Amino acid sequence: MSNGCVFKKALVLMLVSAFRKLRLQHMLAGLVALTLVVLVNNVVELVPSLSRATFIPQATIRSGAPPRPLVPSGHPVNYREEGCETCDDRYPLALDAEGRSSDHLLVRHLGQEKMQLYRHYQGFEPWPRLQLPANHSLPGQVPTTAHYLWCKGDLSLGFHHYLGVLSAVRLLQPVKLVFHFQRLPRLDHDMYYTWFLELKQSLPNLVLRPLPRGSPPCGSPELLDLALSFLQPEGGIFLGSNVIISRLPRDLHQRPFWFAFSPNAKPDNDNDNSGSSPLHQPLDSFDVTRGVIVAHQGFSEETKRKYVNQILTSPPECVAPETFDDHDPDSEENARCVVVADKPDIYPVGIMYADSPFGQLSRWLYYGTRSTMYPKTGEGDPIPRISHLIWFSQNRKSPYEMEFYQFLTVLSALYVGGFRHVYIHGNAGFHGVWWDRLRGENVTFVPMEVPEVVWQQVVNNPSHQSDVIRYQILHKYGGAYHDFEAMWTQRVPDWLLEYPCVATSDWAAYGEFPDGINPGVLLAKRQAPWVRYNLAAHRYYVEENFVWNAVLMSYRTYERHPDQLLFYRHLQVMCDLGICHPSWEPGFRRDINDRRSTAPFDWRRDTLVVHVTRPDPEASFVSPEALRDGSDMFADIGYNILEKSGRLKLLGS
Repeated sequence: MSNGCVFKKALVLMLVSAFRKLRLQHMLAGLVALTLVVLVNNVVELVPSLSRATFIPQATIRSGAPPRPLVPSGHPVNYREEGCETCDDRYPLALDAEGRSSDHLLVRHLGQEKMQLYRHYQGFEPWPRLQLPANHSLPGQVPTTAHYLWCKGDLSLGFHHYLGVLSAVRLLQPVKLVFHFQRLPRLDHDMYYTWFLELKQSLPNLVLRPLPRGSPPCGSPELLDLALSFLQPEGGIFLGSNVIISRLPRDLHQRPFWFAFSPNAKPDNDNDNSGSSPLHQPLDSFDVTRGVIVAHQGFSEETKRKYVNQILTSPPECVAPETFDDHDPDSEENARCVVVADKPDIYPVGIMYADSPFGQLSRWLYYGTRSTMYPKTGEGDPIPRISHLIWFSQNRKSPYEMEFYQFLTVLSALYVGGFRHVYIHGNAGFHGVWWDRLRGENVTFVPMEVPEVVWQQVVNNPSHQSDVIRYQILHKYGGAYHDFEAMWTQRVPDWLLEYPCVATSDWAAYGEFPDGINPGVLLAKRQAPWVRYNLAAHRYYVEENFVWNAVLMSYRTYERHPDQLLFYRHLQVMCDLGICHPSWEPGFRRDINDRRSTAPFDWRRDTLVVHVTRPDPEASFVSPEALRDGSDMFADIGYNILEKSGRLKLLGS
């Protein structure tokens, strides 16, 4: 008998004895002791689970990059029990700072599934030449099940793969989409490739199904036989992970069998002399992931062998994206599918405005429209010419003494940027000589409490507090938001104020993200949709990281809604430690520690804002004396502000 059992038995005997002697105090003591034993046992049972899940010490999160993907709190399906021997790491592993598996750590579960990635796939612009005829909408006319084969192991599901899945969803609107895999796609450690999570959130009929035990390895021609076996019981459509369906035959309902494969799928005819089944030939050039098959249900094994032979001996029907661009997308003679295996660099930003046939196809699949995704102008009132600044003081009991660079920033908005009024939102107000010199100007301090939460998540970091409140201010009032370190160098043109929202890049490169948005300068109409969408993206909030929500999730919001924001690269130039980064120059994105010089620019003509992030403040902006004695670009910018505001006398003689 274990010590725990002996202890429990002794406690019970003590209770019985106490009851007999009517010693109430002994009974109470025994009950308390028994309760403690139960609690200790529960804690002991809980310890093993704590070693497997969900807390990462802050020290393990790299500065300047989003947190690594973490292990989910539970596995909904035990794939190993279904016969998948290679599916152990189907979920992303938690890694420590050296990239090692950190199952031994207590990791904080950041809740990847909280990311708002849902898309409505049912509503999209009609494309008559691409979609099946209206009579195919009747029950029984087209396959109701789609089978997708993922053969990339635990790599991330890229945007080009995602477009392939969407092609089946858009063209067929299947009742069920089966995702066959050996290993599920991983979320990359930068958490950019979230397309698989998007599918999981958006497709109510998505079925994750591991390949049967002993399945041929990916890249093997034997997989063709397996692919046809998917279609045998119920019929349906099969497509590999490297293709996008670009056309289905108009008489699909009358064809028991239809297929298309890429040029690389054609076998070597010199090997077709043995008379044996093509399945057993050394067809190393055949790749089942580069094609699509449609078949009616119930075909026999003999028919399946005929189908295999027909596929292996037929000419190619799929083309590369650049070849697809040579065709008329409205032609019924267009290619049946597009191979994207060699195009991992396809991103949403590359299809937003592309006029090519492949750009139209990709845009129709992802955004539901063939039209370019340029934001519209002239709808509703323009962006109001008001400026918003935010300043939260750590000491709420007393106003903050305004510094000279802050004084310059306010003047730049009024006299250079062309704003009629400047509103400073904060919790403590300002005082001092430079605040006093703004008396009589169109400047208003707006008392505001420091934000405490965003979507029921505590916000403690001052930078994040400013991020959260700026979107609420812009959504309510409209206008321009800019950091105190961002000084206007030109008047904002009227045509720019006709767009619903305006932003531009952050210069620093962040892992797999193709770009980022720096929120230090933003223009927006009242109740601008992009502002609302971006605030909603804070449902997945990471307190420990300075760029995740502000820069990276803002860019993801732009990818999803490019028709609601003008990406205007001449909005601002960011300068860090004396190096300025014009975002219109090719290859402007670089590692944050890259100190190479950049291309020169004309601050008077090329940009509306010069935004200095470090040092804070820039040396020439510390005082009037520093500005007067300065000889660099920043001194010229400050001189221009004082000149246009009629305050050059502050520099003295």
